[in-house]
Amino acid sequence: MKFAIFALKDAEGAVLAHSLAVSKGRIRKGTVLTPEHLDQLKDAGIAEVMAARLDASDVPEDIAARRIGERLAAPGLSLTKAFTGRANLV
Repeated sequence: MKFAIFALKDAEGAVLAHSLAVSKGRIRKGTVLTPEHLDQLKDAGIAEVMAARLDASDVPEDIAARRIGERLAAPGLSLTKAFTGRANLV
């Protein structure tokens, strides 16, 4: 995984590292950036973003959190849906 600051023109497909405010609300951390997201960021006056590019062998954070949670879950515990790299055992 490579974290870097990307110009918007180079950010399509990257995973946003931090939530950002745009006119239609927020683009949340962990969002895979699409052309529509990039247009919203540009309209908000944002020229570059901190984001990650996954290598072929990397596991996305929500999948990793789910897998770890599944292995840690014991009888009587439920696993919540993974979100932003976190899954709770309740």
